[in-house]
Amino acid sequence: MVRAAAEHVNNDRPVSALDVLKPWTRDASVEEPELRDRGGRRDWLVATATAEYLKLTPDERATTLLISSSRALGDAINKGVQRALVDEGRVGAGSLKLQVFDTLSLTREQERYASSYAVGAIVEIGREIKDQKIAAGSATVTAIKNDIVELTRADGTVDRLDPTRLSERRTANSFRIGTIKEIELRENDKVRWTANDRDRGLLNAGTADVVLIGAN
Repeated sequence: MVRAAAEHVNNDRPVSALDVLKPWTRDASVEEPELRDRGGRRDWLVATATAEYLKLTPDERATTLLISSSRALGDAINKGVQRALVDEGRVGAGSLKLQVFDTLSLTREQERYASSYAVGAIVEIGREIKDQKIAAGSATVTAIKNDIVELTRADGTVDRLDPTRLSERRTANSFRIGTIKEIELRENDKVRWTANDRDRGLLNAGTADVVLIGAN
């Protein structure tokens, strides 16, 4: 059940995730203020979600999934909860900063338009695009011309992608557009994979606890 909801979250379908989890959700026992400013509303949502999460027992927290309406809001909530857990002493004070791939909130149809791409964006190709002779792997968008997207690999190899020829029936994780963002991990933090990594035996929506952060 949680895995199915996490799959919806990973593919930017928060409403679908909530539908799956509806029997196990509860409304926050607070009155929503009238906030017209978007920044003020986001800050209120972050503070409310953090406060509601902190009311839970450790066992309840272990089985609780925080779902937001956008990745930006989700990042803000995660940071708010992490700061609160540091104050509680439940996660380590020491931290490790990592760069991770952050999928853009695009539908499969939007991925088929050159306008959805930007120079500098990262494209993760999980499965070979046979009809365009583009191998699986990671590449950076280096140019966009005449609706053709130029993809450059780390070894200098250049592919030319015609987004309009992407299969409408491709799976969610077979093709992703995103950026690189920095995250901060602490001991006792929980992490969740947002894609399969078969080389490491990691599955999409799987979770783990950060046990130790050390020099090695």
